[in-house]
Amino acid sequence: MQDNHRLRAHLALLTVAIIYGGNFIIAREVMTRAYLHPFVFILLRVAFAALLFWFTDLLWVSDRIPRARLRHLFWCSIFGVGINQLCFFAGLKETTPINASIVMTSSPIIVLLASVLLGKEQLTPLKMAGIIIGGLGALVLITQGHWHIRFQSRGDVLILINATSYGIYLVLVRNMLLEFPAITVIKWVFTFGLIWVIPFGWVHWASTAWSAIPLNAWLGIAYVLIATTYLAYLLNGYALKYVASSTVGIYIYLQPFIAALLATALGIEALTGYKWVAGLLIFTGVFMVSRVAKPANG
Repeated sequence: MQDNHRLRAHLALLTVAIIYGGNFIIAREVMTRAYLHPFVFILLRVAFAALLFWFTDLLWVSDRIPRARLRHLFWCSIFGVGINQLCFFAGLKETTPINASIVMTSSPIIVLLASVLLGKEQLTPLKMAGIIIGGLGALVLITQGHWHIRFQSRGDVLILINATSYGIYLVLVRNMLLEFPAITVIKWVFTFGLIWVIPFGWVHWASTAWSAIPLNAWLGIAYVLIATTYLAYLLNGYALKYVASSTVGIYIYLQPFIAALLATALGIEALTGYKWVAGLLIFTGVFMVSRVAKPANG
């Protein structure tokens, strides 16, 4: 039975990687045309997701989290929503998408190190090797086989803070997910998350030209709100019940590879040699980490 749960957890993580891979293509219009100020977009994401999580929780879940335990979810919201979301969009304004993607490859390493430091996982040579191999594959894919990268200090530091924050969130939230339904836990994370994003998003809300946003951009926005926010967080939460945080983290490496596959299928890009090499390295790394990663006891 436990093996069935772990298999479903990996299928959930693969679905998340596909969702984020599609996000590179579907939400491109929204991100490149800047119809929404980044902080307005964040507020829209968090508020809409919180409403969906509350609706789903009230409809299907009867378990409730004791008030004394909500303090832990308050901290989870700081790392999983506040710092994570705000630093990513602020950093993306001051660096390039390629640089941001490269810095984000540090996230699985941060997840593993945070898990080890907090006593949630053991650092094994095979697990560390898997993360390094997967990271190398992600770097090959992102840089297209070239290594001429010019870093933008401020923007890249903000993206690194974003990656670190999300890594800490994956570790902190896991204990709660082992005790309570994922939908209930994530509901409170996003509800508390509104505290951090409202002051930033509300400043630019009134100046947003909502009527000027075209239909295709609204479809991209809907994809971000429903798929990459609501579904992705929910599926990651489900997976964390049955696999270690480092396993969830390393699936981040799959996202750019799946984006490349989708772009190839749509005729946007060609599937060249370096992409096959990158894919092989990424899948090898994912297999090595998931093979040895076992759920922590607490």
